[in-house]
Amino acid sequence: MAAADPQVLALAAQVTESREQDIPLLLLKLKGILSSPSLECEGLKKIKQDIYDYGLTQYCLLVLRQDHSRLPGGWATAAQLAEILSHCCVGPEMKEDPEEFYKKFLPSAIDNLLVLGKRLQARFSRAIKDKEKQDFLHWFQTVTGAICWLFSGHIQLSACVLQNDHFLQLLIADDVETAIIMMSVLHNILRINSSVLLQVDKETLHSVLDELVYKLSSTTNPAVGSAATKLLLLVAKLCKQLVQLLTARYKGLKGLLNEQWTGKGFDRELNQLLDVLYVEQSSGKGEMQASQMSEEMSKELHMQAQEKLAQFLLRSRLDQRAAQRRETLLAQVNTDVELLMNAPGLAETTEKDVGVFMSRSVPVATKARQSHNTMLKYTRWPWWKKLGDEFMEDDVIPDEALNTELETLFIGGRK
Repeated sequence: MAAADPQVLALAAQVTESREQDIPLLLLKLKGILSSPSLECEGLKKIKQDIYDYGLTQYCLLVLRQDHSRLPGGWATAAQLAEILSHCCVGPEMKEDPEEFYKKFLPSAIDNLLVLGKRLQARFSRAIKDKEKQDFLHWFQTVTGAICWLFSGHIQLSACVLQNDHFLQLLIADDVETAIIMMSVLHNILRINSSVLLQVDKETLHSVLDELVYKLSSTTNPAVGSAATKLLLLVAKLCKQLVQLLTARYKGLKGLLNEQWTGKGFDRELNQLLDVLYVEQSSGKGEMQASQMSEEMSKELHMQAQEKLAQFLLRSRLDQRAAQRRETLLAQVNTDVELLMNAPGLAETTEKDVGVFMSRSVPVATKARQSHNTMLKYTRWPWWKKLGDEFMEDDVIPDEALNTELETLFIGGRK
């Protein structure tokens, strides 16, 4: 194992032996150590590893939580330490206990940086003197830059930032300057991790989008309107699902964009966003309508098909019965003809011969059996051989018969 850097060892010893209020200024020496011109890429990784192993990174993290208005160096020192912390956290190879670093330390770093940003934002809002306001805004920008640097080096932290309550509190600020900076941070998050809005919970997603739309509706400042519009355009370009959410959740968004922001200096992005929203809304309506029409047509066609099939089956039964009656009558006529042709003369007629004319059961039964056998063959034909003119539109079956038949008919399909 390579020896630790002597500068890091010396600083760690100083910090350990110093008073608490002196530690922030001592930690600023890390900036000089990290920016040494003699360091190459691997050497810089080793230095960052040493800084973490000897607890200096942890000191930076803890110092950020302090009230720097009472410490030497004040809020300027806090902003510089935020920058140092983010640079120390991007690059080192954590070979020992990486879970501690990635799952606990880094989220804590994000949280402390956001807390520091919130304090600077509050002081910026309360500041009266221009110089004081400019200083707090500059330090605020330094801290948000450190946050961006940190999640750009650890992409998983982008979701951690979005879901942090302090981030949303910073985003909903009323002052124009910090609001624009926070929207820039959000823009960087979406640029680095394009799927992050789909990774966070719905409450977070809705809160972020609600705030962007609120900014568009509550201000006339072109800089705020431009930043919010560009963000919504980026959101819309990322995923069709997010476009659907925008059109469904914010019904009057298109009208708001058209009426309040046209001609304010960012028409290109504005028109792109309007086009995306219009296409989605139009296709969405075309699809609810097409889907509804398809559903209704499907049901209608299904019912028509059921009625047609029911008519055919019922007509087939009626035709079979009529055919049976015709066959029975024909058998009766044929039997009568045969009886007459084979009948003896009147002089030779006996009582038995008269009985044959009086009873038709034997010859009729014989003929009926023949007809039945013929019908059995008919019913075994495939359905297409039995189709004739049964489906003529003007050939109507009485409603009573049709309704009775439908009650006993089951045809698979949609109800």
